[in-house]
Amino acid sequence: MIDLLTIPFLAPIIVSAVVIVGSGLYYRKKPKVDKGWAFPYYKLTYRRRYKRTLIVTVPLIVLLSIVMYFLPNIPVIFKVALIIFAIISTVIQIIYNYRMWQKKEANTID
Repeated sequence: MIDLLTIPFLAPIIVSAVVIVGSGLYYRKKPKVDKGWAFPYYKLTYRRRYKRTLIVTVPLIVLLSIVMYFLPNIPVIFKVALIIFAIISTVIQIIYNYRMWQKKEANTID
């Protein structure tokens, strides 16, 4: 049973999931942008996704780590778990985008 206090915490997660899935489906068959500016992540090629991840997400993890260090009311185990989760998910995203970029590049050359 969902408690009324958990609804404010679940609503952003549900909305985010719907937007992510919807964007992925919308841009699935659209041409990808490799030059110029494009805000939607799913509109980018894997090369651009890889670069955006390195340029945007890595500094955000560093900033998250600094902010989490100075928050006094959060247990240390939660801080460490959140930072480790952010690092692992970003590394997986970087590796995936790099491999897909190389795979797409190899397919276009042949």
